[in-house]
Order: sequence, then structure tokens, then C-alpha cells
Amino acid sequence: MKIKYLLITYLLTPLLFLTNIYAECNFGLIYPLTGDFASGGQECLDGHQVAVQRHKQKKLPITFKIEDSRALGKEGITQFKKLVELDKVSAVGVVRAAVGMPINPLSKQFMVPIIGPVSHPNFTTQNPNAYQIWPSTKEETLVLAKLMITDGVKSFYSLSSEDEWYLSFQKALTQNYQELGGKLIGSEEVDANFLDFRSLISKIKQSKAETVFLGLSPSQLVIFIKQFREAGLTQKLYSTFWIKSENVVKNLTPELLDQIAFVEIDTLKPKYIAASKNLNKDRETSAMSYTCYLTTEALIQACEKQIFAKQGFPEIFSEMKSIEALDETVELSKQIAKLTVIPREYVNGNLKSIPFNDTK
Repeated sequence: MKIKYLLITYLLTPLLFLTNIYAECNFGLIYPLTGDFASGGQECLDGHQVAVQRHKQKKLPITFKIEDSRALGKEGITQFKKLVELDKVSAVGVVRAAVGMPINPLSKQFMVPIIGPVSHPNFTTQNPNAYQIWPSTKEETLVLAKLMITDGVKSFYSLSSEDEWYLSFQKALTQNYQELGGKLIGSEEVDANFLDFRSLISKIKQSKAETVFLGLSPSQLVIFIKQFREAGLTQKLYSTFWIKSENVVKNLTPELLDQIAFVEIDTLKPKYIAASKNLNKDRETSAMSYTCYLTTEALIQACEKQIFAKQGFPEIFSEMKSIEALDETVELSKQIAKLTVIPREYVNGNLKSIPFNDTK
């Protein structure tokens, strides 16, 4: 079933009619609303709503049209073309490198800005209209590599799904880890639908690697961790922020979640958390919800500038140096948002931040 979400708000003030500068901002958002990353899409909807609610009283002339990418590049391209060619949107929010990277050339061709939580070393360098609301893979993986070294881990085995973001993350992690003196024992890339890891686990066990990095999708994480522990392996594992996604947490016991560390964007923002809980008290904030919140904030703030300017959105975004959020001002430097990355892990089934000196 195709999922679409539409929000329309209008600004009706005498000033705009008197000065004849009224303009409507028409934006698209492409989220993974179904499929293996659907929990991330729901988190994006949560963050989007926080931004919309924050600016509701302004009654801005904004239309948001939300489409489902299913976290697939081909579907993302289809939805982007529809939004640009039929819906005539001026900018598009995108989620995940697997979708953002295939869309990137089209954004450049049509001169339609794309913005959102997409992390890939080539995302912004190949397109002057691409804006990354996520740390660079180099910055993100450096924190994880330093954590592994701090934990005394001298060697690791890397396992990654064949996905734009996971592969770029694995590459950057390996480079950072080796530069810090660690050793890569082996690496494997598996199809996104691969779910039986028992032979790979046997291979990893024989390799004598001290730990494993898991760059896997939510459903793959669940299967791998269960099979890994069933094989009698007890060492601490390292992964990405997807380890805390709803799909994973609800399918693993607290015992299976223990001894898994990862890094994520610092989302411990009191005002944002309060605003999010006010809309949905049962949902936890996450890196996806916060970066999608920042994405919508950037779009809304661009709309405010466009109403009183003759510039197009490519020019407005190129001049945008920061995003004003509830708790902070997020700097945009070279088209990338400057966001803090922190290490976390599960202890007795509870998620804890790890005291960590990033200067080591």
C-alpha cells in the first residue's frame, strides 16, 4: 500500500498582500515508510511534526508532500521525479544514502536542493545543491574507532550489508581504526536480504578477531546477534545507530542487547525531547527523528527567507550558514551540518552514554 502524507498551512497577513510578495513554498519529503527501515521513516515523521508544530502559529504558506522510498534507490528516483515534475516542489528532504546518492545527479540536473540525513563522502562534493544533515562518515567512524581502541580492542572483523551508507561507513571505520594502530582481520559484504550468518560466524570465530563490526540492516542485526550468541561467542560487538531501532530492540532480549556499543548523533536535547514527548509521549527520540526535525527546520527557515526575497531556493540554501533549532544553532559548513557524535552501549538492557575522551 502506498503511503502519502500531506500537510498544508497558509500565511494570510495584510503585509504580504499589500506588498504583493506572497509566495507559497512547496516541498517534498522522501522517507522510508515501508520496508526494513520503516521504523526510521516513522521517526522522521515524528521529527518533522516537531518542527511543524514549532512554527504552526506563524501560519506559513508551506505545502509538504511526503512519499515512500522503501529505502530503495530506484523508488527514491521515481518519487523525486514525481515531486519535481508533477508536484513542482522547490526542494526535497531525503533520508539515507541508498536513496540520496541515486537522486543526487537529478538534484544537480534540475537545480532542486536536496537536504537531509544522508551520509556519504560524495554526497555534497558531487552536487552543490546537496545538504547533509548528518556528520561525515570520517567524523562518525573516528569516534567509534577511538572507542574500540580505548576498549583495548586490537583487531576486528567487519561485516557490512551491500548498501551505500554501510559500505562507506565500513571503509571509513577501517581506515580510522588502522591509523590508530588497530588491525582489520577480515571483511565481508552481504546482500541486503542475506539472513543466515552461521557459516560466516564460524569463519569469524576461526579468524581470532577480537570483535566484530556490524554494518547490517535492522532485520539482519537481529538474526546475526542471535546466531552469534548461540554459537557461544561472548565478546563485545560494535555497530551503528540502527542497533537501537524499534525493529531491533523489540526482537532482542535485554541479555542479547548487552555488550553492544555504537555511536550516534547527540540527541540529548531537553527542549527537543520535551516537544517530541508533547506530541507522542510513547516514542523515544533518535538520531533519525532529530536530523529529520533539523531538515524540516531548514526547509521552513528557507521558506521564511524566500517569502521576502527574490532569490530562488538554490541561492537561499547556498547562503544558509546555520539552522536555528530548539536547543542549539546548528552550523552548516561546506553543505554539512556540524553535529556532535557520542558513543553509547546497552547495559542490563538499558541504553547508556559512555564516558569518553574524544581527544585521545
